Amino acid sequence: MPDMIQSQPCGSGDVYRALGVEPLINCAGTRTAYGGSNPLNAVRLAMDEASTCFVDLDELGEAAGRRIAGLTAAPWGIVTAGSAAALGLATAACLAGNNPELVRRLPNLPDGYRRLVLVPKGHRFPYEQAIETAGGKIISAETVPHCKEIVASGDVSMICLIAKAENSTEIKVESLLETARTNSVPILVDAAARAPSNPDRWLKAGADLVVYSGGKFLRGPQSTGFLLGREDLCRAAWVNGAPHQAYGRMMKIGKEEIVGALVALEEWLLRRDQVLQLQSWLKRLKNVQDAIAFSGVRFSVVAPDPASLSPRLRVDWSETSLRLTSEELRLRLLEGRPRIQIQDFWSGRKFVLIDPFNLGDDESHIVGRTISDALAASDVSRAVEPVPGSEPELAGLWRAELGYSSGKVEHELRIECDEHAICGEHLSEFSSGDLDGSIGVDGAFSFTSRHEYEPADLYFSFRGRQVELGSLIGTVALGSASPEHAGPVFQGQFGTAPWSARRLSGFN
Repeated sequence: MPDMIQSQPCGSGDVYRALGVEPLINCAGTRTAYGGSNPLNAVRLAMDEASTCFVDLDELGEAAGRRIAGLTAAPWGIVTAGSAAALGLATAACLAGNNPELVRRLPNLPDGYRRLVLVPKGHRFPYEQAIETAGGKIISAETVPHCKEIVASGDVSMICLIAKAENSTEIKVESLLETARTNSVPILVDAAARAPSNPDRWLKAGADLVVYSGGKFLRGPQSTGFLLGREDLCRAAWVNGAPHQAYGRMMKIGKEEIVGALVALEEWLLRRDQVLQLQSWLKRLKNVQDAIAFSGVRFSVVAPDPASLSPRLRVDWSETSLRLTSEELRLRLLEGRPRIQIQDFWSGRKFVLIDPFNLGDDESHIVGRTISDALAASDVSRAVEPVPGSEPELAGLWRAELGYSSGKVEHELRIECDEHAICGEHLSEFSSGDLDGSIGVDGAFSFTSRHEYEPADLYFSFRGRQVELGSLIGTVALGSASPEHAGPVFQGQFGTAPWSARRLSGFN
């Protein structure tokens, strides 16, 4: 059976437990936060072999460029330290090329040089900081005519489009191609969450550069990515990165990772059996379904799509009497042994999706049994009685102090209450957002505020209690999430901070 079809071997996990970290059974797809995907056996073997010798990195980069071109039919390509690094190095290439007086100045180009990077509305995405750290200045537009007007101004160094927006906006590679060519502005497509093909669909459509992840669907080294496209720009991106003394030196890519990524690309394009791969995924989902023995649970298979190449199993208990929510189930699965990770932003209130991409055959049975046990353990008759005198008095105007690692800041909270429901407004240092939440029967409360921000909204999730009349204390989870990723994990991805508040006034 081809390497890519086999269930990837599950190690003991002892190397992580020695550090105090319990491994996960991954049902959440190829998310970076959970390790992406495990490298193929062929990739691991190639990396082990590569680690036994030394090479000149520029010579290896040259050979990799030829090999990538041969595999993908792209003019050239480089392996990078992840897809975000590919995005940053592509920006550096478009801003500075290999002009040493500009390469050494990035991200601070002199006046008079093109710095604008056009990211149209509908193509904005959370990884734009990679563009900005290279020295690019983001500019946006909502229509094709407005985009063309900006490009024709002569100030744009690069156009960045994202692959996932191809069916949701009229602004595409083809709609901007003529204007981009006329004004010598390269078009880059970020397809990090997609998989490469031969020929490449984006380069065939006219894009100059395209970015892919190496550590997701390809099962290459997790910390790798690919930049494919115009040879001059790919070569310029290479010299702006390690091992050279340039902006991208911090994005170091090792000889083992380059070799491993090339092997993964070969396996994907030359030896993958898509039919067998699909059959293996469906078998693992069937194992999960068969192991869930709970009356009233409904199952359906969600077909693969460009953002998730594997089918997913929807487990839906909305027609049962269970009070258990998907988030409660997610947390229970993480508390158990073995720990199981499901994706939070794929879930509804009472359904979850199971992704088999990183799931082993034996693990699929474990996942099903564990979910079944969690559903069975949910007590439908349990009712918590309110604690007398525990309900806090929250309505009013509050001055809140948040203790960030960079120092304390003051925010303002305007809270209204309707029985156990909380609503109102949260004013931070630079923005404001509506808040909503609830008061628990034990007097603890929680509320979350969402602050609109391009390209991903900011979230503050407060938990707290009243320590005395007019005084609150608690912890706030900090994060940022685009609409498609708006779940608890991304909403809390920047960690937590202690907070306290004092009432300034009450509401009449």
